[in-house]
Amino acid sequence: MSGLLGHAVPGISGRYIGELAMLRSTELREAQEKISAHVFKLLGLKLPRGTMRAAG
Repeated sequence: MSGLLGHAVPGISGRYIGELAMLRSTELREAQEKISAHVFKLLGLKLPRGTMRAAG
């Protein structure tokens, strides 16, 4: 399994991580967007308009 920033877990093939990321790229992108939005909210910051993808 890889982290959201693409760091591989020791002992897992980089090729496997790349393939997994391609297969699950939409899920990973959506998860990162949710995390980023939450961090911005906690920090009291506002995301610039158009930064996040439209839901759907």
